[in-house]
Formats: sequence, structure tokens, C-alpha cells
Amino acid sequence: MFPAQWLLQPQLFADGAECWRCPLGKNGFPGRPVRTEWYGTGSPRLALVGELPGRREVQLSRPFVGPSGRLLDFTCGQAGIARSGMMIMNAGACGPVPSGADEMKEAVIAACRPRLLAELRRYRPEVILAVGAHALRVLAPELTSGITAFRGALLPVGEDVKTLDWTPKLIATFHPAYILRGGDAETLEHSD
Repeated sequence: MFPAQWLLQPQLFADGAECWRCPLGKNGFPGRPVRTEWYGTGSPRLALVGELPGRREVQLSRPFVGPSGRLLDFTCGQAGIARSGMMIMNAGACGPVPSGADEMKEAVIAACRPRLLAELRRYRPEVILAVGAHALRVLAPELTSGITAFRGALLPVGEDVKTLDWTPKLIATFHPAYILRGGDAETLEHSD
């Protein structure tokens, strides 16, 4: 039996998300899905993949609309990239996950990985921007160092991400929440 929220957004869960493995999917489904945002037609040139929706994203059922989203919009605007011109999604579709619950965050993202990959394969963006270390690890699991080692560089996607006729470019950057929490990466992010 699927929770009622799933019926409102069946495209999120029709692509093989292993919700039964997810800590948010057990015991009455306390998480809420946040749909992917893409207003264009055809394939987007850029797909932005974050980590998990926060409280504000869950309330509005849209990705990157809280404080991190405002910083992201500002940074992308500085680079001449309009929000409407990119596909915006999260590695994990549901949330929120309590702050500091890294094991739970990893489990939610791992359970949702099949859905993320199916969605990326369907839309086939030319470039994927992994925003944060968790998003990078789900797209390039063989990269084991921290995000600082890879940010801003062109990276190989995981073998199970690409298809025979589609190999996207992968770039990683710091998550805006890291900067908002006082991380020392603000000048570095603007250079990415």
C-alpha cells in the first residue's frame, strides 16, 4: 500500500526508488517527496543535483527554495544561469532529515539512487552539477576524497550513471548550506 502523498506525484516513485529501504519510508512514511523542477522542453543542458530537501523545500514541494536556494539563485544569476534554464533535483526525493543525522542521510540517498539515475537518463542533461559531497558520491561513487579535491573540475560519472549513447559531464561544487553555516568556501564557490 502506497502512502497518499505518492499518488499525487507518481513519476517520483515509478522509477525504481527503493522506498522500502529508506528510513523515511518505514513506519508510516514521515518524509514528504519534493518533485524535480524542470520547466523547459526536451533535454536540459544543465541538471543541478542537491542532496536532500530541507524543511522549506518539503513545505513548498520544490527543490532549493529555502536559504540555500536563495544563495544558489544569486550565485547562478552572477554566472548568467537562470533557474528556469536548468533541471533542479535532489539525490534524495524526500525529507527533511534531522540535522547531523549523516547515516540517515546516506541511507535515504542510497534508497533513492535508482530514482535519481532513471530521471537523469530520461532527460539526459549535457552537464550535471553535483552540489555537495553527498550528491557527488551518488553520481561518482568511485571518487572517495572530499569535495574540496574535486570541486570545479570535470569529473567522470559512475559507470552505472551513463548509458551507451549518453555520457554527461560532471562538475562538483560546495553546497550553499555549507557556506551559510560559515564555511570558508564562499570565494571558492563563486570561482566554480
